[in-house]
Formats: sequence, structure tokens, C-alpha cells
Amino acid sequence: MGGIGTRPWCPNSIGARYSRIHPTLVALTFFLVHDTFHRMNTLTWETVCNDRSLRDLPFKIETNRNGQIVMSPAKKEHAGYQGEIAKQLGILMRNGRVLVECAIETDDATKVADVAWASQARWKALDDSASCSIAPEICVTVESWCNTAAEMAEKRGLYLAAGAVEFWFCDLQGSLVFFDADGPIAASRLCSGFPPAIAL
Repeated sequence: MGGIGTRPWCPNSIGARYSRIHPTLVALTFFLVHDTFHRMNTLTWETVCNDRSLRDLPFKIETNRNGQIVMSPAKKEHAGYQGEIAKQLGILMRNGRVLVECAIETDDATKVADVAWASQARWKALDDSASCSIAPEICVTVESWCNTAAEMAEKRGLYLAAGAVEFWFCDLQGSLVFFDADGPIAASRLCSGFPPAIAL
């Protein structure tokens, strides 16, 4: 992801990166996360979830292998595609759980799938920690305006290595590309009726 999503949160660069968005948001965000950034060397997802300074921020939050927080902005269309995919999965895959903003432990720390689907068996196999120790069978990433192809390929590899059976990628126009561990597939094999594109 471009912007803040491509690197750890860096308080010293907030003004340069976000002064065009809203000066008040820049100042407030700097105040909220500055101390957290400097006092956390190793993060657990439980720590992130319990940290009050990270609440109510308008960013998707993940961590990386260096124990750092990574934040990514999203536009309303991103949320729209996310909601439609979750709705369709709920209709077509009633024998499991649809998960939105699903935290998953990967080889590169905690990543958050925009949408995921877990069978009842996999859901029951998860422990009671704040994130999924095993990826749900389907993990979906919705493209943001600041994403790169390399970052999406990395996400795909991380989710599949963490136990996902399929990775779905929804682009900025709502078209979906489906993958399994061997590469692209013509359509989802777990959810064969899922449409190849989402309309908002």
C-alpha cells in the first residue's frame, strides 16, 4: 500500500503525509499514537486491541514482524465492496461464519482480512485469543487506492501459509480474482456460486 500502509507508523512524518487531509486529524492522531509507538517494541494483538490510544482512528490497523503498527486509510467504496462480499458469503455459505476485519496471525505478525469465511469446524478449533491462530478457509482482500501488486501478492502468500484454502482479491472496480495454493483459479471451489464481480 502506498502512503502509510507501506511502512510502519512514523509520527515524525504525519504532517508531511496527511496535512492535506485535515490538520486537526493530523494533530490528534499524532498525539494519540506517539507515545504508543515509542514505548512498544514487541506487540501482541491483544496489546493493540487493549490500547486506548489506538481506538477510534480512521485507519485499518495491522502489525508487522518488527513489532510495529501499520495503518492504512480506506475510502467508502472499499467499505461498500467489503459489505457486499460479506453479504453474499452469508447467503451462499450458511454452514460457517462470515468474518469482517478478521485478525489473523501470519509469518509477518497480525494481518487483517477485509472479509473471511470459516467453517464451523475451523471456528471451533480456534482458541480464545483476540486473533485467529489459523486462517479461515477463505480470506478476502479488497483493493485500496494505495495498494501495490507486490503487497497483494505478499498478503496472498501469508494467508495461504497461515491455513487459508482460498484467497480472493477484489479490485477497485469490484472484479474478483480467486487463488488457491497453486495459483489463480477460474472460480471459487469452496463457494462455487460466488459472482465474479460485485456491483455497488
